[in-house]
Amino acid sequence: MLRHITVVLFFISTQAHGQQSGWQVLAPPEAAKAGDPLPDWATPIQESLQNDDSLEVLIEFRAPLDETTSKDVERAQTGERTASETYAANVRSSVAVARAPFVTELGTVGIEIIKSYIYQPVIHARITPKHFDYLVTNPAIVGVYLNTEQKVEDSEVSEDIERPKLYLTTIQTGASKTWAQGFRGQGYTVAILDNGILATHEMLKNKIIAEGCFSTATTGSQSLCPGGVSATSGPGTASLCTGGNSICDHGSHVAGIAAGNNGSATTLKQGIAPDAKIIATQVFRRVNSTITCDGALSCLVSSSADQLAALDWLIAVGPTYKLVAINLSLGTSVGYASYCDTGEVRVRAIKTLRAMGVLTVIAAGNEGYTGRVSSPGCIKKAVTVSSTVIANNAPNTSHNHASIVDLLAPGTSIESATATSTTSYGFKSGTSMATPHVTGAFAVLKSKLATATADQLEYALKASGTAITSSSWTWSTPRIEIDKALDVVGREPPPEGTALPGFVPGAYPGGSAYLRLINPTSSTGTVTVTLVQDTPRKILGALDISVPARAAIQKEIREIETILGQAGDKDSGLSIYLDADFSGFAQNVRWSTTSRALTNLTVCKAATADPNNFLGNAHTSRIDTGNTSIIQIHNPGTTTTNAVFDIYNASNGAFIGLLGTQTIEPNTSLALPAQAALNALRFVPGESDIHVNFALRSGFTGTIGHIVHNIEAGLLTDMTAKCPI
Repeated sequence: MLRHITVVLFFISTQAHGQQSGWQVLAPPEAAKAGDPLPDWATPIQESLQNDDSLEVLIEFRAPLDETTSKDVERAQTGERTASETYAANVRSSVAVARAPFVTELGTVGIEIIKSYIYQPVIHARITPKHFDYLVTNPAIVGVYLNTEQKVEDSEVSEDIERPKLYLTTIQTGASKTWAQGFRGQGYTVAILDNGILATHEMLKNKIIAEGCFSTATTGSQSLCPGGVSATSGPGTASLCTGGNSICDHGSHVAGIAAGNNGSATTLKQGIAPDAKIIATQVFRRVNSTITCDGALSCLVSSSADQLAALDWLIAVGPTYKLVAINLSLGTSVGYASYCDTGEVRVRAIKTLRAMGVLTVIAAGNEGYTGRVSSPGCIKKAVTVSSTVIANNAPNTSHNHASIVDLLAPGTSIESATATSTTSYGFKSGTSMATPHVTGAFAVLKSKLATATADQLEYALKASGTAITSSSWTWSTPRIEIDKALDVVGREPPPEGTALPGFVPGAYPGGSAYLRLINPTSSTGTVTVTLVQDTPRKILGALDISVPARAAIQKEIREIETILGQAGDKDSGLSIYLDADFSGFAQNVRWSTTSRALTNLTVCKAATADPNNFLGNAHTSRIDTGNTSIIQIHNPGTTTTNAVFDIYNASNGAFIGLLGTQTIEPNTSLALPAQAALNALRFVPGESDIHVNFALRSGFTGTIGHIVHNIEAGLLTDMTAKCPI
């Protein structure tokens, strides 16, 4: 009947169930549009397409990794070659399965594919304005990102200032004390993603065990790979150091700090991990543009696409070379006050590497920001590093510092190798110089304890470091003390994130516990869920759960235990720690087998999240009719009003329809069945469509809530309360 009616704003459905329910159909489902803003990633793409006929982008598509037990991940994290290779193979298989149909679909709509990646669900492509609507509405797409350019994060040091020698750096960080105990990074490798390394330098010769070059030429730029190719690997591919623009100078300096060793007892010049090996990785290209190069005729820049290609290669070869850390002393000038994961295409690769036991160490940047860091140092699972001054052990205020910086290390007037000759040295300052101190430190700690996981390595430096603060900071950041970290390495770090107590294990005889994760944002996010037994205290494991935009994922605790391969004791409670890369909510919901009733047991230290904009997990008819969901709405104002909702499928975030309520008089409440809303929209839930979400549009200033009528038990349960994550 609806399709024969001319639709106007706040049209009331003539269907009987629509009138009786109090819901008003504002537009036919096929014509209604979601009231969401564009996804977080969409605005930069849209703005860029307004100025360009075509645009190079990186498209991330959905490719959920086959669920792996925490024990498998832990084995991979220790750097055990077989375990790491198995984990990487699982990632590769997952990506390949999802990539094939997606590539076909991109071709169908006319999107040009430049490159695909093996271990990352990303396509390097060229799009035009006509593709924008397709990209923002395609549920298979996680995000679309600009192929941004980064420069090195350093500066030359003036000749007339006092310059400490390299050995003072290793003394201040405690590295020289670790050498005396026999821990020098031996048996492990670090990768330097930079602008090349002079492999014949006395500090670096016989250190490099693998080389790769990823340098894609575009209009007005040249590749720095042999023969001008965009990607290659093998001896000499990252050590072509001629042609101007100080090629290899920055990379050699960084490599020397991390793992250099000139082998001379009379002129001691050693990096933090002098016995570690190096994978040299060229990720820069020469650009001929006075705009890009700040007035210079040419300069070196690195693109996100080439860095992704390098990370892809390192995922493949890392287990062979016992790779423990990757150094990225580069960044953009844009500052981020909080984590930038929802807008960062490198997140997936960094997470995969960490799961394989490889830490990605990134410079915080040199713009002098207080409270902000540059990209990609704003990625949560990276180890972000800023700098201190050796002379007074204080932060270098000309470099970026923020609460999201993980570690500090010396970064002012650092002496190391340069590419002028095989015996040349120079002084540079910047977070570029601080970062390889941490990269080398991870190799040193790994040589102390081969079974240490990536998380344990990072925790050792954080827990043992000297807390540094500043009068302009509201936080403190640990400066590395590597010798002290030797005593901490191997300890399990405490779980990160928001704690939700009061869960029962799968063996609990009286019912089942469920974890609900609600993502009200416009971008897909990930929650790391750590399950902890309370008595006796025991960390059962952790797993990542992807939550689509506008979705609400529900996991039974018994299911989580099965995935982890660890079950809680039936007589002990469980706590769950939630570390999310989006601003969402979580709930602890209990199902009683005796009363056949749901109970919301959500408790958290922070104030209960404001429920007035997003209600998750309302029941459809697929849920037992004995537990009916009701949307409770109250108008506390002095005038009549209406509440308008967008309805989403909770399992995948798909938009179902747009509804309003009947007119609500002042100081009046409505209790409207959720299923009646779906009836009005003619939405027939499939077998997996057991929950829907109600997102309130702006304009209503009252309160809303979610009530479950437990009919068999004769109870009403308030499901509104939830904790922010």
